[in-house]
Amino acid sequence: MCGRQIAPQVRWRSSGLFQEPGEPICPFFKEATADWLYPVTGFCRGRPDGKLMIPSIDEYRESCTTEQFRCCTTYQTKRQRLDEAVA
Repeated sequence: MCGRQIAPQVRWRSSGLFQEPGEPICPFFKEATADWLYPVTGFCRGRPDGKLMIPSIDEYRESCTTEQFRCCTTYQTKRQRLDEAVA
């Protein structure tokens, strides 16, 4: 490629693919740090065993940031355990 030649614009990158999702609304989505072999930062506190979970990008966009968080199996399991502990 000649130094004077301009590289063609990449058209396969759609701005829609990189659109920022909304804010998380799931009550269990909170930043926390676990100290196992080395410090790990995670965001989902919904696991019933208390361990952190880092949701995938798809899970984050489809569950954590929408009203669909109630359909998440992690949320449902944690909510059920919390309800049983109160009863």
